[in-house]
Amino acid sequence: MDAIGNSQPPQMPAWTIDGPSLVRTEIFNDFNAAMNWVQRVARLAEQRNHHPDIEIRWNRVTLRLTTHETGGLTHRDWSWAKAAETELAIEASSSETTHR
Repeated sequence: MDAIGNSQPPQMPAWTIDGPSLVRTEIFNDFNAAMNWVQRVARLAEQRNHHPDIEIRWNRVTLRLTTHETGGLTHRDWSWAKAAETELAIEASSSETTHR
């Protein structure tokens, strides 16, 4: 696993760089909607064998990706985030969430 550091800017507006991590926060209408999305996150994490840190605060879910073995961002993190853009997409018409 090659560490790529923080120099590659995310080309995905839902993600930001915070130190050695890629971070995405979603705010949902309620706890159930948040937990349904977390279930989708868990399936993606298991499929890719790369698991984000997940913080849940009622309707707010924050994902934090980093490759612990290298202590920073690697291609695995960027690849996971890119896959999440489509696999964890939330339909805009549902007004289920906003990015923060």
